[in-house]
Amino acid sequence: MATSDIDDAELAEFLLLAAREARTQTVFGLALSLVDIIIRRGVGHRALDVCLADGALDEDQLLWVGLAMKAARTRDAVTWFHSRLTSVIRSDGCYCQFLQEHAAAIVAACPDAMLGYLLVPDRGPGRTNIDSFEIGIRLVPDPLRLQQRWMEWIAGGFFDRLGQPGSEHPEIAYQILNENWGAPRFSPIVAAMHEHVELLLRSRSPQSIDSGLAHLDAMLAEDYRGTGRVMADTIPRMRDLDPEQRLRVLELQRRFDLTSS
Repeated sequence: MATSDIDDAELAEFLLLAAREARTQTVFGLALSLVDIIIRRGVGHRALDVCLADGALDEDQLLWVGLAMKAARTRDAVTWFHSRLTSVIRSDGCYCQFLQEHAAAIVAACPDAMLGYLLVPDRGPGRTNIDSFEIGIRLVPDPLRLQQRWMEWIAGGFFDRLGQPGSEHPEIAYQILNENWGAPRFSPIVAAMHEHVELLLRSRSPQSIDSGLAHLDAMLAEDYRGTGRVMADTIPRMRDLDPEQRLRVLELQRRFDLTSS
């Protein structure tokens, strides 16, 4: 169909009619085909909207349609698919993959829509949101709102307690900060992360101290460049820790010394 000699206007009308008359079991296949036709011919938008209407596709099918959209080739297709990813499909995993392919075009064409999706509602750093934020902070003209949200996640313990909805493994955060080490746009986040870990380790709460030690463990696991700075602030306070926690710090120090030598 994408390579047919049919006039674009006639093809668009035919596709719209097909979408309106499609049976439940054929809508998914038609939707995938329509994504390809939009990419190749630039027609079929209204037909795809019919397929994306409430209840026509289940959650998994919407996900596959969203993943197919990352093959977009033109700015118009990227912009149109972006609008459907943020308003209808709303899969953070899909959106992250789309950003990885088309972030520059999205920032140029619809930066406010990108920020709107990432920031509202606050879904936490999990489900690849943190990866989308990394891309956004790198590219948007003013990353302040994204930086602030990331620092709110840090203060809110989203990298401390994996049972919290929207939380993320601290290793993921340190991996990203490592990859952007020295980049001015990530410096406030690095500072906030270090301050948070130091506050956890200064706490009188055993649970908070354990969370701080878990952060140190994550830093070492990722060979994080800021580990030495945080370790240097931790060792002098060992006398305030219980025996088990002191043993953990000594083991972390041993691992750090091995990786630093």
